[in-house]
Amino acid sequence: MRARSSAPMSITNQVPLCNFDATPLLTSRRDELTGQADIGTGPLGLIGNLIWFIVAGWWLALGHVVTAILLAVTIIGIPFAWAHLKLAGIALWPIGKVIVPA
Repeated sequence: MRARSSAPMSITNQVPLCNFDATPLLTSRRDELTGQADIGTGPLGLIGNLIWFIVAGWWLALGHVVTAILLAVTIIGIPFAWAHLKLAGIALWPIGKVIVPA
């Protein structure tokens, strides 16, 4: 006779704990993704990126780098630190880029 457990399955197999996807996001240029020319990847995109960098980009990137350093202190925070470093690159030069799933 086989012994029966009180629970038919582990509770972790039945109840999702969160709806968070930890797969990293990749960035690429919009024209490489679609195969079509785009305003954001040409001379106007360069001008827009320079204005963005001077006005807000470097502040946002600095905030992401500081956050990444603080998160990298713990083992649990290392994946989030990598994500913040990727976001820092996007914050510096965002015009003409597309975020695509890995």
